[in-house]
Amino acid sequence: MDTSIRGAWIGLDAGHDREALLYSAVEGVAFATADVYDSLAVAHELDGVVRLAGGGTVVPAWRQLLADALRVPLEVVEVSEASARGAGLLAAQTAGLIDEAEIVRASSRQRGGAAPSVVPGDQADRLRERRARYRAALQGLHPSTAAEMSSHARRTP
Repeated sequence: MDTSIRGAWIGLDAGHDREALLYSAVEGVAFATADVYDSLAVAHELDGVVRLAGGGTVVPAWRQLLADALRVPLEVVEVSEASARGAGLLAAQTAGLIDEAEIVRASSRQRGGAAPSVVPGDQADRLRERRARYRAALQGLHPSTAAEMSSHARRTP
């Protein structure tokens, strides 16, 4: 959550191939997303379910990785143009046309029945350990983030 941070691969050796580098980059995005979720959960008493919309919903492996990293269930929102719809709902709330309860109801409506959901799986514990190493590495790369990240870590078991 620090815009001055830049990417790095740490601990590489000859056994790491393109697939390992790609996976680690995607895993880093999942961990950064989990950091954001943790900061929102602390500030806003979230309901423990994340609704996932857009391009990320089409890749089952990404959905599972994200559920495992966040350690919360994901509900896939099958709504075309979800970003535009969400922006419209927030604009309507800001204008006083709808309240927060209506936003929740509208974001939960699905086309074609119930949305698929993904729950944290067998890899969630392994990812929790890897996320701890990610945080330690990030703090080593940029010590000014240590205090900020440790305040968000309180939510993570």
